[in-house]
Amino acid sequence: MSKREDGVMNQLKNNGGQFYNNNKGIMLIGLIVIITIVGIMSAGSLYFISGSTQTTLFANANSRAYYLAESGINYAKLNVGKGLSYKAATKFNLDNGDAFIIKTELDPQDPSRTIIYSTGIVNSGSWLESKYDITSNFIKSGGIDLSEVVGLTMEDKKGKLVLNPIWSIKGQPKIEVKKDIGKAVLGFTSQKGPKKSKEGENGKKIQTYLPILLSLGWWKTSPEKPDFDQAWSDYNGLLSYEVQVKVKLEINGSHGDHFMHGISFRLSPKSPGWADSNTYRSYGISYFKSKNITWPFNIDLDNSFKAIMNNFVYIVLWEKISSSNTLSLIDYRKLTKYDGVLDGSDLKDWSTIFLRLEEKFDGPKGTRKNHITGFLKGPAAPPLGKIDWDSGNYNIVQWKNNYSGHVLTNSLTTPNFSVYKPDEIGLHAFYNFNASDKQYFADFSLRLGSGPIIQW
Repeated sequence: MSKREDGVMNQLKNNGGQFYNNNKGIMLIGLIVIITIVGIMSAGSLYFISGSTQTTLFANANSRAYYLAESGINYAKLNVGKGLSYKAATKFNLDNGDAFIIKTELDPQDPSRTIIYSTGIVNSGSWLESKYDITSNFIKSGGIDLSEVVGLTMEDKKGKLVLNPIWSIKGQPKIEVKKDIGKAVLGFTSQKGPKKSKEGENGKKIQTYLPILLSLGWWKTSPEKPDFDQAWSDYNGLLSYEVQVKVKLEINGSHGDHFMHGISFRLSPKSPGWADSNTYRSYGISYFKSKNITWPFNIDLDNSFKAIMNNFVYIVLWEKISSSNTLSLIDYRKLTKYDGVLDGSDLKDWSTIFLRLEEKFDGPKGTRKNHITGFLKGPAAPPLGKIDWDSGNYNIVQWKNNYSGHVLTNSLTTPNFSVYKPDEIGLHAFYNFNASDKQYFADFSLRLGSGPIIQW
């Protein structure tokens, strides 16, 4: 090989080695670029995963904060019912580090209500801290005396006493509202009904009288007063209350041989009437007397009443739950001089019936149950025109079959109260004469709510 050829070969080798070395550099640079890209992508993926986890954590924390705030509302309701208040923001810490803060104030528009502010706090002090605020406007336990709202009478624009339009009346009675009787007194006269056959005596007929039913149309006003619907909602779908009324009856000759006057409750539907037998439902607590088993009204009593239709005065608890125009006896007690409401064998003027009703989820498998208690007091105290809510000043009704005084029943409860908005409370009057100035109700009053103030 000539020197020239040999030089060419060496140059080719050198160029080939240089090309090979250059490729090694390019590959190294490419590898570095790939590693860098993978690193960036991994960091981005880690960020996305971390961000997604954070979003989930925040969502869970926010949900927990909501439920904590709701728990704070319920805790405050319970304690407001006991007469407590939280004028300053008060923090309650849980064992897991979560907390809720509550504060209360009276509603400036309605002193029977309390405004509750609650804040739920999760992961307090950490970068994942979450808060949730809830406000509730709540009817205080036991409420206040609502006699000014639900009173039987009111003054019109000219200062004349008239029937409070919140009340509906069935039974075609003549209404008597007179200042000389008393501002909170309602007098009424029963009307004659059709004649009916006398039980046990074929062919003989007796004169009947139309029973009177007054029902509390709380839903008529806007805003609703008293707000039964809101009270039902505030107490987790339960409706409890206390209600009282005074009764005066003129008993002379045969007038008043048969009577039943008192409070209707769990009364439905809206604007109910005795004639609406298919839909009318109610409990009743009443002063009761029937001279004999001939009941001179077009609303009948079933056989459970017969044992006490003997010319004595009783306190009775009854129900109307079927589609017939018949009342059934739940329990009763024969009254004596020790109950403070009898004048000899007759009812004293302005004797009070006081009903306490509390609905609870303590029936079978957590179902609803009514706890019913009755109280009685004669006219000595409080006088006409005064309201006494201290049950310790009354005689508790120790029923024949429920001597403890507390009757439990679940035939009429309030699962769909907010849908149907029934009248719920009323007054009933059965009296076997149609003369005026014979029967009166007075000082009707109501307190909504549940809690220790109406516990036993």
